[in-house]
Amino acid sequence: MEAKDENDKDVKPYIQSRQVQEVLIKETTAITAINQILNEVLMKPIRVINKMEIFPKESKLVINKVSEINRTKLLLMLEEFNKKIDEYTMLIGPGTTLCIFYFNMTLLENKTLFYEIIGIITSLCHCKKILQEQGVESFIESMQNFKTNLKVKFI
Repeated sequence: MEAKDENDKDVKPYIQSRQVQEVLIKETTAITAINQILNEVLMKPIRVINKMEIFPKESKLVINKVSEINRTKLLLMLEEFNKKIDEYTMLIGPGTTLCIFYFNMTLLENKTLFYEIIGIITSLCHCKKILQEQGVESFIESMQNFKTNLKVKFI
């Protein structure tokens, strides 16, 4: 199988010249307002994880602000938690935490709650990225999908 790109001499004559121009669009006030609300919503699950006191306060895995959230950090948190799952389970307690599932109150095992929260933060960050890159309509769709799949609600 042969692979060629635009720099191959037999392909080059068929390539049209192009000029790429980057256009930056200023964020609308609606998107700015939605972003602020989303940041407030993101802080709820972050506070729950911080209250668990799984990681030392000086750890790079502790999230204090929304701007500190990124996929790498979330994956590192999961990796660290999984490496020492028995130790962390003892730390947060094998007990249960009161949560709301689709308007039904239930007790959720603490380590399961940790995984659920990481999933929620990841999904909300994805929705935020969709808002910034694709606009309000796509964001609304992604939030409706998120809401449909949400298992834990924070009160």
